[in-house]
Amino acid sequence: RVTRSESFQRATTVFRNLSRNVPVGQVVRMIAVSWPSDRIGILPRPDAQIKARRSEAHGLYLAWLIDQIHPDVSVGIFGMSYGPRLITAALHHLGGGSINGRCLYERVNPIRKPVRVALGAAAMDAHWLKPGQHHGQALSQVETALILFNPRDKVLRFYPRLYGHGGSAALGYVGLNSQRRSFAGSDRIIECNVSGRTGGAHSWTAYEGSSSMMSTMVDHLLR
Repeated sequence: RVTRSESFQRATTVFRNLSRNVPVGQVVRMIAVSWPSDRIGILPRPDAQIKARRSEAHGLYLAWLIDQIHPDVSVGIFGMSYGPRLITAALHHLGGGSINGRCLYERVNPIRKPVRVALGAAAMDAHWLKPGQHHGQALSQVETALILFNPRDKVLRFYPRLYGHGGSAALGYVGLNSQRRSFAGSDRIIECNVSGRTGGAHSWTAYEGSSSMMSTMVDHLLR
């Protein structure tokens, strides 16, 4: 439920934080990607279902954009809520995967440096990054992935009910426990429980308001 103008306002805040932490002599260019996430209707569940489909579908566009970047350029990607779903969908496409019959048919730079990602309050199934799963090719494109999860998140608590009872828990709610970590590529994942810094909030302002958390994300993306 974020408008295009709001998304770019938030991007400005992120860039300010990046700029303050950029090592001397390092040049950073930030690209803000907006997708149609404006509020739809009144009821939250149909709105969330539509956003889930949209965010994942736009992963193909993000994959195309990343593919245009010179393969030797270091790339770091950050997203919040449905943003991580879009990001891992894009990386899955870059890894040669398809989603609902869609794939990145033509590549400009098929071989490139692995990227760094930071996923905040990820509204996606907790098991999707495992090989053979929905976004199973994503980690093949990743150097390291920072997963910020919050078992007190008041919104992600209801994620299993997105399409009815009995669904998967959200990655941003449970993270990857010891059972889930035993798969190829899991060594590239760094987890951080942020419940002590964000409480039960599922909002960008809760992350932005924590200087230590912003510093953690920036350091990870620019390392």
